[in-house]
Formats: sequence, structure tokens, C-alpha cells
Amino acid sequence: MTPNEAVAATERIWRRVDETRRSAHYPFRGLVGFGPILLENTADNTWALRLSREDDQASWADLVKDEVEDAIDREPKDWEIVSVTTGLQLALATVVRPGSCLQRRVGNLPAGPASTAAAQVKFGGNTNFILGSAHALAAYGQGQTGIDEVHLSRPSPTGPADTLVGELGKFSDIDFTGGLVSYVDAALVELAPSCSIAEVLCFASPFGAPADPPANEKVAKCGAVPPFLTHGKVMVVGGAYEVTFPIFVNGSLSKVWFKDQFSISGVDPTIPFGSSGDSGALVVSDDQHLLPRGLLMSGSELNNEFVANRISLVMSELNFSFP
Repeated sequence: MTPNEAVAATERIWRRVDETRRSAHYPFRGLVGFGPILLENTADNTWALRLSREDDQASWADLVKDEVEDAIDREPKDWEIVSVTTGLQLALATVVRPGSCLQRRVGNLPAGPASTAAAQVKFGGNTNFILGSAHALAAYGQGQTGIDEVHLSRPSPTGPADTLVGELGKFSDIDFTGGLVSYVDAALVELAPSCSIAEVLCFASPFGAPADPPANEKVAKCGAVPPFLTHGKVMVVGGAYEVTFPIFVNGSLSKVWFKDQFSISGVDPTIPFGSSGDSGALVVSDDQHLLPRGLLMSGSELNNEFVANRISLVMSELNFSFP
């Protein structure tokens, strides 16, 4: 969402919470300051309620949390709550919207599978780049850097299908014959002048420093396919996995070994952590900090088990940083 959208939503949520407070006689005096706050340049994703307490009752935190969740839930349906945290005088609500679904084009025709727009990154001193999936955006190694266009592959909150997003940039070199081991499945897209970062991304900028995940950490991803925001748990860090791609090489489906990956299991057995079109989605810590942990690559919806590239390997291979 854009800063203007965040401000407008903030005002609506403020009115709803304040109306409820007045009618329910909550044990705090009122809102002494309310608006988007900066947490490492992520105001697009975070709202803060600052309240002054009237007495020593501690129950207000739960009441505020309930009202904030309810108010945000009544905002546009393409927004998802990541978390709501409360302290003695502060309540934070972090929200995201679905990621845009990107696809390489040759002429006027799609040329490859779709990728989620993962995050804004800085490459060569320029912050006008988006991170995504290489096997999708580079069409199994057929892409041409600086030549191929990348478009929205389906309508989204950011624009209609076929909207020009930018040009294919640097991407990881994957041997789809299976002869060489790979470590990273990632690509960069340089935005066109007609497209802005705020129009494409579900996450603005990550809240904290990127780092590889520890085992058993709770993680989340916001993809381009419903239910968009999903939750999982890191199972194995540093594993090797054979990934099958839907292209034929020498008469057989392409199989590539990826080493030094991490695996994720969805926490809800009824909701897959990822779906087709979610490749390239940014995996983050499942808290208000949204620490970048990796890039979703492949998995099984049936088993609710997925594989992601470690974020340190992705950053090293493509030589980018988070702004």
C-alpha cells in the first residue's frame, strides 16, 4: 500500500477504535497520537496506536488489540494482518497485501511461468529493482537480460493484467540439464519508469536485517495466489533437494539438485504454505519485524512441505542488498 493509503486507513481505524473506546468506557483516556510510524523505512506496512493510560488496569492492551484487528479486517479485503503487538502505551498492527504476479513476455505473448514480486532490492547503487524467481522470470534459462519485458500476469490491486513492470535483470544460472548442482533460483527486474515500487510489492521494505533462519523458527510469506499470507515452520536448514521442473531436457523432465536450502512445513494442514505462482515469494520471520529469511522455490501442496533458498546465498549470488 502507498503512504497515502496508509494515512487514510490510519484515520479510519482511529475513528473505529475511538468510537468503540467511548461506547465501552475502556480504562484509558484516549488517543494522544496516531499515525504511520517509521520502523526502518517500513511505514507502508505498520501503524501505531499511542494511548495514555488512565489508571493501573492492564486490560486495555487486549481490548485495543481486538479493536485494531477488527478495524483492519474491515479494510480492503486484499489486506492481511501479519501481527498485532501491544505494550504499556503502544499497539502496533502490521499488514500486507497480496504480491503481484510477474511474467516474462516476448512480443505480446507470455513466455514462461509466473513469479511473485518478492521485495525491493538495491543493485549497482540503484534501488529500482524487484526480486523474484529465476526459473519463472528467466523462463528456464531462456531469458535475456535488459531485453525481455516483465508484465503483470494477472489483474492485481496494483493494475490490470499485462501492465508493464520492467525489464529482466540479472538472474541465477541454473543448469536445467541436471549436470551441475545449483544453490539459488532468483532473478532481478528493473522497474520501468511508468511503474513504482509501491504499486508492485506486498511488503514495502523488510523491517530488519536479512539473515538465514534457524531451525524451528516460525516464518511467513505473502504470495500472489490466495490465501496470499501463509504461515509455516522452518524444519531443516542446509538440506539438499531434487527439484523437478515442467520442461523436457533430452526427452525427460528436468531435475536439478539444489544444495544448502531450508525446508518449511505449513502450520495449518488445510492451507498450503505455497501454491503455483508463489515461486520467488519472500519468506520472512513471522513477527512484526518481518526479517528476510529466504526465497520460496518449490514444494508440495499435498504434503504442505516447501523448499526455499537461504537469503544469504541469494544476496551473494545476485550481489544485491536490501535498501
